[in-house]
Amino acid sequence: MRLVAPAAARTAALERFRQSYFAADEGVETLGALAVHARISDWLKEAEQLSRIHTTPDGRIPRKQWLYMREDGEILGLLQIRFMLNAWYRQYAGHIGYTIRPDERRKGYASQLLREAIPLCHDLGISPILVCCERENEASIRTILKNGGRYESTAVEPQTRAHICRYWI
Repeated sequence: MRLVAPAAARTAALERFRQSYFAADEGVETLGALAVHARISDWLKEAEQLSRIHTTPDGRIPRKQWLYMREDGEILGLLQIRFMLNAWYRQYAGHIGYTIRPDERRKGYASQLLREAIPLCHDLGISPILVCCERENEASIRTILKNGGRYESTAVEPQTRAHICRYWI
């Protein structure tokens, strides 16, 4: 497995990745902007725009996006590292967002992906690293703990009422 930058050459693989979420009835919440944009090219444009602080629109959070790819070119997951956090992200989302394709879960990929994200955060000057997940997401909690996460608190997200566990690495 390797982390690679999103690119137009990977559009077909991104579409297969996206469709795997829709087939599993997971889309918008888990995939975020990749699920919302009708065209992969629009998501790629947005990912590029948000990857630099000076091109990030007001009110948005600068972030870098990676694809977690298998050697055969299939995308197993997405990784997002947020350079800065506004009040909402500081409370409910953290620096790192990641997801693993539904049909590839429970194989250790999330732990590997988070392990690889930690030095990328350090390279970006992010330390300590805030990682959050829903209290009911036991797999994500195990992944965070396995990678050195230390529990800080649980916050209730006001819109969804989800209980969000906050960890520091």
